[in-house]
Amino acid sequence: MTRSAPTDRPPDASMTLLTSMLQRPLDPSYAAAADRREAQGRPRSTSLRSPLLIIATVLIGLVVGVASYNLTTANKPRSQARAELIGQIQDRRSEVDAMTAQATTLQGQLTDLEGEQLGNDALANRTRELATQVGAVPMHGPGFTLTLDDAPTSGSDDAAENGGQADQGKVTYAKNCSHCHGPNMVNSGTITPDLRAFPDDKTRFVTTVKQGKNGKMPPWVDILNEQEIADVWAFVSSRRTP
Repeated sequence: MTRSAPTDRPPDASMTLLTSMLQRPLDPSYAAAADRREAQGRPRSTSLRSPLLIIATVLIGLVVGVASYNLTTANKPRSQARAELIGQIQDRRSEVDAMTAQATTLQGQLTDLEGEQLGNDALANRTRELATQVGAVPMHGPGFTLTLDDAPTSGSDDAAENGGQADQGKVTYAKNCSHCHGPNMVNSGTITPDLRAFPDDKTRFVTTVKQGKNGKMPPWVDILNEQEIADVWAFVSSRRTP
């Protein structure tokens, strides 16, 4: 096996791109522009001390400063109002805590005075019980639920109930009243009144049925019970002509 003879190749021959960047740091177009500026008698590069650059920098700084000042000034009253409100809340909370502590102390003193004045344990216990009932002392416990179910029923429920009562009253009327007052609550040619024109007065109707009328209508208190008389009134009311 033979070894190839060494060559005079430079060590950085394989790094042409890096070598080119180190030897020529400027792009050819930038270098050409710099050469033209130098040929015209101007500096090869634009200085950071250019008047336009300085003016632009100053203007940008002024704009940023004015914006920052406006933001700070606009937010200052709001921050002050918020701080004042927080302070007022803390003051009121301290006052409430102080009043609560004072009320607790006074309640304890009142309990002690009651014990000294009453002396009798039974009387003292009764006093505490009454104080609890009227809400004079704080109470602790699971509490209770109060439900009110005395609300008036709806109109549809009332109508349905009255309709059923009138139907039952119609049966009672046909059995006990129709022979004098007629099947349709009027009996022409007799002295019985037209029940269709009876006043809208349930009390008067019930009293008349129970006690009779002027010796011409017998009392029905021993024949019809309260519910049957109420059913008949419901039937008469449903057919009554104003």
